[in-house]
Amino acid sequence: MRVEDIDEAEDGRPFIVMEYIEGSSLADVIEQEAPMAVPRVCSIIQQAAAALNAAHELGLVHRDIKPSNIALIASAGRSGISEEQVKVLDFGIAKVIDTSPEEDQAHKFTRLTLTGTGMLIGTPAYMSPEQAKGLPGDQIDGRSDLYSLGIVMYEMLSGDLPFKAATTVEQLAAHINTPPRPIREVRPELEVPERVSEVLMRCLKKEPAMRPASGQALIQELKSATRKRPLVSPPKHATIPASSSTPVIQLDEGESRKLPPVATEPAVPGSAVSEPVTPEPEASGDKWMLWIACLIGALILGALTVGWLWTQPAQ
Repeated sequence: MRVEDIDEAEDGRPFIVMEYIEGSSLADVIEQEAPMAVPRVCSIIQQAAAALNAAHELGLVHRDIKPSNIALIASAGRSGISEEQVKVLDFGIAKVIDTSPEEDQAHKFTRLTLTGTGMLIGTPAYMSPEQAKGLPGDQIDGRSDLYSLGIVMYEMLSGDLPFKAATTVEQLAAHINTPPRPIREVRPELEVPERVSEVLMRCLKKEPAMRPASGQALIQELKSATRKRPLVSPPKHATIPASSSTPVIQLDEGESRKLPPVATEPAVPGSAVSEPVTPEPEASGDKWMLWIACLIGALILGALTVGWLWTQPAQ
């Protein structure tokens, strides 16, 4: 949320002037509309991650990311169509990460940077494991906010929190010790894309080093997870290019082999192209048997004729 001015009133009291916005709290939207559509959820998370990334680059950790601190407002897009814009609110307990030399830290951001061990700051349902353990502020960085944003994303997609507990102590213990169930296992009927679910579960890792390294890294992972892959045509088994003098066989694995060239007779100018001659099939065995039977019959008939002539009296 944009800060317009910082000044001091006539009586000496400091004040901040911030932009005025009209919109809906994400907490109300979740209550009324969850489970929400995957494209809308990814858009909201990417915008919130961009805002957090800008804060983290300035050395600020929000430490209280939750739906009630995220506002959705309508804005005119480039094409004139109304779009949903995300505003991250309430940096009131933000932590300034002080990277100055140790001897200078006593004079800079003393109240903001030094958080005692065991002090819990934030909302238990959305706290990172680092916050739940009560680690000192210098051991909590922007990846803590990304964990909390992962809880928000889980709630938008499923309509429920990943960890349910009756008491605050149980809630904090779950953040520290209990692995969250994959959203595709909890709500399979929602058909959350596997790659989107993988990004979400990475945000909810107990170890900060296993989460996305920054808000920008989270944005890139979500863009990659939601990018449509080109359709792959089925592999062609064997194709021989007609225009090539040397046939080539294209194999399934992508390798190709050349076949020996096929010998062809040169064309004679002005001559017609004759049709290929198909050889006649060889005589079958039944045909040979017929010829043999006819030959035997002729021999028998000849023998009978000679015998009849031999028995006739001489003239």
